[in-house]
Amino acid sequence: MVASRLCDQSPGQRTPKSPVSPSDLSKERTAISRKWFLRACELREREISFKESLPNHCSEVLNSKRLLVFEEMLKASGYKDAKLVEEISRGFDLMGELPRSHVFVHRETFATLTPKQVRESAAMNRQAIVASVAKPMDEKICKGVYEATLKELEAGWLTGPIPLSHLDDLAVCARRFGVIQHSTDSNGDRIEKVRPIDDFTESLVNLTNGTKESIVIHGVDFIIAGLAYRLRLCRNKGVTHDLQAKTVDLRKAYKQLPISVESLNDSFLCVKEPDSGKPRIYNCKTLPFGARAAVTGFCRTSHAIWFVGVALMFLHWSVYFDDFMVVEDLSLSKHTNFIVDGLFSLLGWETSSEKGGAFDSIARALGVVFDLADTKLLTVKVLNSPHRCKEIGEHIDKILKCGRSSRSELEVVRGRLIFVESFIYGRNAHAALRVVSKRIHGSPFVRVDDELRRSLIFLRDRVLTSSPRIVNCCHKGVRHIYTDACFEPGLAGLGGLVYDGDGIVLGYFSYAMPSDLVELIKKQGQETIIAELEALALLAGVKVWLHGLSDLQVVLFCDNDSVLASLIKLGSKNDFVSAIASILAELEAESRISLWFERVPSASNPADPPSRLDFSGLKGVSEHAVDFASLVQEVLNRRDNPII
Repeated sequence: MVASRLCDQSPGQRTPKSPVSPSDLSKERTAISRKWFLRACELREREISFKESLPNHCSEVLNSKRLLVFEEMLKASGYKDAKLVEEISRGFDLMGELPRSHVFVHRETFATLTPKQVRESAAMNRQAIVASVAKPMDEKICKGVYEATLKELEAGWLTGPIPLSHLDDLAVCARRFGVIQHSTDSNGDRIEKVRPIDDFTESLVNLTNGTKESIVIHGVDFIIAGLAYRLRLCRNKGVTHDLQAKTVDLRKAYKQLPISVESLNDSFLCVKEPDSGKPRIYNCKTLPFGARAAVTGFCRTSHAIWFVGVALMFLHWSVYFDDFMVVEDLSLSKHTNFIVDGLFSLLGWETSSEKGGAFDSIARALGVVFDLADTKLLTVKVLNSPHRCKEIGEHIDKILKCGRSSRSELEVVRGRLIFVESFIYGRNAHAALRVVSKRIHGSPFVRVDDELRRSLIFLRDRVLTSSPRIVNCCHKGVRHIYTDACFEPGLAGLGGLVYDGDGIVLGYFSYAMPSDLVELIKKQGQETIIAELEALALLAGVKVWLHGLSDLQVVLFCDNDSVLASLIKLGSKNDFVSAIASILAELEAESRISLWFERVPSASNPADPPSRLDFSGLKGVSEHAVDFASLVQEVLNRRDNPII
């Protein structure tokens, strides 16, 4: 519905639910915003009275929030998390079973401790935590964490410092530590800061949380899917959109929501004071960053805000924890900016100026860059930021130069590589990452052998030199390729057919491999080479029928289970088949063709007759020649010179 409204701007197509122009959509959004602002004024006295009935710390934290308006907006939008505002009002519990929202995907997890058990062991656990905080730590991080704590104290989110002797035996204390975090502002400038994290797993609080559902956050795929859907609708309606985007970040997001009265005694934080080196105790009144219940409670809230924006304000946006990415056509961007700012202002949420800028064709969100400059051509680009790529490249170079690495350091590199690789099209990197993963599960220190060195160099070069991931938002063409092979006395045959999306045969190949090529493949160590021939037939089909094409969805059918498994996981004990898997993955990345491997029963495989040189049923269908000698040589070269 939202996408239809956003793209239906052609004269003569107006319906009661479909504005016909940017000006009509602006008027409707303005009228809706005005309605809710007027409603907020009507509820002002009730809001004040309602907050006075709340626990003191909840009333203080929620002072700027218009909870009654938010509740009415959720009801008007049909949102299913009916008890959300009630839970926000009384604060979220940190321990125990997490309440179900009835919005997210059902998935059960189970607690391993009860709140009673955690509280009974709190005194002993607290001693260990206080002792660990007193140990030497990085001066920069220690100072950054303490300064952030003092700012929270000044803002009223913490109370303290509290003498350790004043805590009762059931008071649960968590260690606060810090990590250096890098982010990018709206101008692309790099920002470094120390982020405090409260370890509620170490304090055992997180172990009491059972869940009935899994929180869903909107990642890159969600954003791209929304863009593709909108652009397709626009094309179908004959409308051209010049899309731009911006990111809105909630300021100190977790600190804008309180914890419950029952959880106040479960939320003491232990922080090291840099000058004296002594541990200080503070009591947290807001959601602590590091508690599982805090993540769930906050994500329920941010998701609800997102839903209200979609259902009531017709916003095209997504939410990733506390980051909202808004997409809009250039002609509506200023007005949409006004609507978004008005929505957060109406609900009483503070936003950060760090990331918030004007709409632009280049948007930074989720640690990546979205390039919308070519949306008129129905394409979107996704790329990693240059700063992130440079840092990872330098980190890998350091490991390669040293020739060894600690397991923890390699694990950090692997985690960052997984993140950046997920936005670079291709499967070869997954095989390289598997090599890195195997080393992590070994000894505490890892020697950089030839295999690991090749994998790290391959991954470094991909991160530093790979082109952006280009997403074509048009409906992609479809090809179905069936291949088969036979290896019988007197015949080593390969056959294949290609069909379009409507099931029409576009061509076939049928080939009897000469004895010299058969012997060449046999020299690789296999007497029965049916697996090699099956994989080679698949490679031939891709080479001959997809050459020069791009942005296709291709299903490759094969009746050999072991070959299918090897091509899917990009690895096999058979070096010849592994080399073919690597070549296919490289072709897939270069052409932006999505390959899907599927099994077909032998009796149903239409490529079986051509593999036995029987093409009597293919009269009138074009036969395509394949240079199998060159193909075999290419595979042998890849086997002898693997890229990973």
